[in-house]
Amino acid sequence: MDYRYGSHTVFKIEYHFVWVTKYRYKLLMGDV
Repeated sequence: MDYRYGSHTVFKIEYHFVWVTKYRYKLLMGDV
């Protein structure tokens, strides 16, 4: 298993999670 690939995948997932969280927060606040 390529550790670097696995680490990169986790990084992308965390980044996506943060983006979705911020986007949803704006929707909840009505600031779209």
